[in-house]
Amino acid sequence: MLVTQLLFSLSSPPRPPLLTLASLLQNSALAVVLANSLGNPAAAIPGAISATVHSCLGSLLAGVWRAQDNKAAPPPTQTTDYCLNINLHVKPERRAEFLSCIEQNAAGTRVGEPLAICYEWGESATDPNHFHFHERYQGKEGFEAHTKTEHFAAWEKFTATDPFEKEPEVVFFKRN
Repeated sequence: MLVTQLLFSLSSPPRPPLLTLASLLQNSALAVVLANSLGNPAAAIPGAISATVHSCLGSLLAGVWRAQDNKAAPPPTQTTDYCLNINLHVKPERRAEFLSCIEQNAAGTRVGEPLAICYEWGESATDPNHFHFHERYQGKEGFEAHTKTEHFAAWEKFTATDPFEKEPEVVFFKRN
């Protein structure tokens, strides 16, 4: 009867707890031990059969339930990170204005953009006014969302005023 109930419940949760199967298996094994200790090996046969059935049934049910769970779960979506590295050589007389603008851009990106994963920047240890940036976004969509923000518009406005000694070096790449 238990086997019938378990088989009918295969396709619909809630499933019988695996603890129940484990308890049945332990009870079957206990029956074998008690029958042998009482001196009647023939009495151990039903317990041995029950233990074997429960072992096989437990493995079978676990496999079926795992297959059902795998069918029910949506496949994971893998987004490729969209990254860029930037090198900027800022004119010394524009340094303070640059730092103010970039700090606002960094804060806006880190706090207000859910698709921004990383926004790091710093100044070269050996070359004053030479700045390095690394930005990473969830997919190209994340970067495109970044370019539509107010802080990015302020950055674009600043860059249009010719603040650099050299042309900015920008490298885009995908990170898997």
